Order: sequence, then structure tokens, then C-alpha cells
Amino acid sequence: SYYKGLGIKHNELEGFYKYKSAHPDRFVAGALDWNPRYQGSKAIRGVGATASQFGTGGKLIGSLLDTLGTFVKSPIAGAAAAVTNLTSSVADLGKTAVQAYSEIEAIKTQLGVVFSNQTQANSMFSQISEYAVHSPFGVQQTSELAVLLKQSGVYASDLMDTLKMLGDTAGGNMEKMKRIANNYAQIVSIGKASMLDMRQFAYAGIPIFEAVSKELGVSQQELRKLISDGKVTSDIIEKVFKDLTGINGIFENATEKGAKTLKARLQN
Repeated sequence: SYYKGLGIKHNELEGFYKYKSAHPDRFVAGALDWNPRYQGSKAIRGVGATASQFGTGGKLIGSLLDTLGTFVKSPIAGAAAAVTNLTSSVADLGKTAVQAYSEIEAIKTQLGVVFSNQTQANSMFSQISEYAVHSPFGVQQTSELAVLLKQSGVYASDLMDTLKMLGDTAGGNMEKMKRIANNYAQIVSIGKASMLDMRQFAYAGIPIFEAVSKELGVSQQELRKLISDGKVTSDIIEKVFKDLTGINGIFENATEKGAKTLKARLQN
């Protein structure tokens, strides 16, 4: 992953933060000065103002970086990255910082409403951000799916594992993950899978009929009768998904593999 606009790679973050600690008043331009790929750049010298010279915008930039920590991810990263765009004016920096900070706070507030506990919500935001950094998914999109699953009845303690599981079955594809997550949330909410639910999983590329038949030890024809009778419960679907994404499952570590694709790297 990259800090867009800063040109800082994920494996360079330790050096970046050491520099930031040693030069707290120059963390905006200083981060760029630190990076050897940008040293001597005329454009950088043109943004050589200290944090205190950015006024409110500068304070929000600092708050933004502190809030995200090492977990900067698109689409939030898109706004955060613009904060350090070398062609931006000081006014633009402040405006972008306000926008990015507001988006982050909105996500954390939404999680706080769902969890009814802001401390727990902030912890979940950190976990979501960390997951997003190592996947092709964005913080905002992943947070929305977390809210959906939590409201459908997924326990808070199981939320991250469920998100990772669904992300793996989607193969790191966000549009597919949205469809799978919506379908999964509906099954959890109702407590059983319908024939439509099963077909939607199949359309998403999940061999759900074969997997559930194997789990229950029945033929696919017998399975269809069980589905019609409402006997394929959400617990059965959860067990099948865990098997498909677990060790030696066909979707094992699929999100991680998807994150290594060129498209995912460009998004990050």
C-alpha cells in the first residue's frame, strides 16, 4: 500500500514516523523531504511551510494522520492523499483536511450508533482500517458492510471474521462482496436460506449447492427439498462458508491474493 501523494510505501512507514517524531513542526513537507525519491524537488520546497502556518487546516491534517495511524485506505485515502498534493494551495490543504476528517468522523459516528458504544466502535474502525490496508477494499465500503452485518444479527465478536470470510468468497472483488454480504445478511436475519438466496450465491461464483449437499450428506435433489422446507439454516450456511474459506478451502486467502493484483495495488 502507499500513502498517496507522499509516495511512502507501507514498508517505509517506520522510517517516516521516526522522521515525523523528530520534526513535529514539519510533518507535512517534512515527510516529503524525508523521502529520498523527492529530495531536492522544487515543488516540495514550494510547500515548505510548517504545520503551524496551516492554521486550522494544519491542525486537522495532524488529527487526520493521528486518526488513521498506519491505516490509510481508499476512498478515505483519496481525500487524505490530496492533503499532500504538491500542486495544492494552502487553502486547498485545509479544505481537503476538513473533508477527509469529516468523512472519518462520520464513519466512526455511524459505527458508534450501531454498536451503542463509541469505544467499541472506535476499536472496530481500527480493525476495519487495518483489514482494508491489506485487501482491495476501502475503509468506507468495508465499514458499510460491517454495519449491515451487525444490524442483521452477526455478533460484534464475529464481525471481522465474517467480513474476512465474505471477502475471500468474493475473491477480493468489492462489487461481488457487496452482493454476497447483502445475501448473507438476509439469511442471518431470517435464520434460513431460500432457493433465491442459494441461486444468488451460485451466480456470484460460489459452489453453494455442492458445498451444502456435501455438508448435509444429501444429494442436490434432496437439498432442494430441504431448502423448500426451510431446513437449510443460517448456521449451516455459516459452516459451509467457513469450510470454503478455511485451510485447503477453494477460497482460502482469496482476498490476500486479490490485493496483489495490479488493479488492487493502484487502488491502494
